[in-house]
Amino acid sequence: HRRESSFRLDGFDSSYTAMATTVGLPLAHAAELILQGEIRLTGVQIPTSMEIYKKVLPKLETDGIVFLEENY
Repeated sequence: HRRESSFRLDGFDSSYTAMATTVGLPLAHAAELILQGEIRLTGVQIPTSMEIYKKVLPKLETDGIVFLEENY
């Protein structure tokens, strides 16, 4: 079983780059979820923790960041 996940995002200009968007938006959503008490992890975390990505990915979809997944 193999799963491939990919996406493409174009930046708007040299200030609002795709990199700035894909770093800034997940961080903003995670910070909001922490303040709301929906993410309770402490210390330095990586976004592969299920408690983080299960809540942040749906919020990113509303921002137009959608991952296409294919199973092989």
